[in-house]
Amino acid sequence: MKVLIATGYEPFGPDGDLSFPEELRSAVEESGHLADLIRIPYDVSSPQRVVNDILVTRLLRIRQTADDVLITLGYPADYIHHSHKVIWMAGLASQILLAGENGTCQEEIDQGKQALREAERLGLEEAQKVFSFSRAAAEQVFEIHGLRPTVLRPPSAPDLDWPQTVAELLG
Repeated sequence: MKVLIATGYEPFGPDGDLSFPEELRSAVEESGHLADLIRIPYDVSSPQRVVNDILVTRLLRIRQTADDVLITLGYPADYIHHSHKVIWMAGLASQILLAGENGTCQEEIDQGKQALREAERLGLEEAQKVFSFSRAAAEQVFEIHGLRPTVLRPPSAPDLDWPQTVAELLG
């Protein structure tokens, strides 16, 4: 099986730990699958840029065969169209992004949040499976979109049970 892992990142931004997608890619390979990783740049400096990120990501077309799987790890990767998509999310972008835009009129912020919610809805509907990092994130998805993701916490020290996690994602 070929597995593509897609994640977003903010160039020159405070992205935190970018090693997580690499660890997942390595775990998928160690489980006997071919794996690759793409990082999609994004810019959340304004509602219009968020809308542009959504449009560009929705236009991405990834060549696929019957046994290919796409695992997405959040904004904006969750919005990629793919017939065998698995979403594994920490939370909803519509609840995180555009939360406190200074100097932006409320109408623009509301339009950006509406575009994010619609993109989330489409992305979630297209997914074959949806996982969340926590129960709180799963509840948030249920409250906003009426879908209850399966809670699948990322492996952490000391157990680091990546084989079980990969089996859950791909099973």
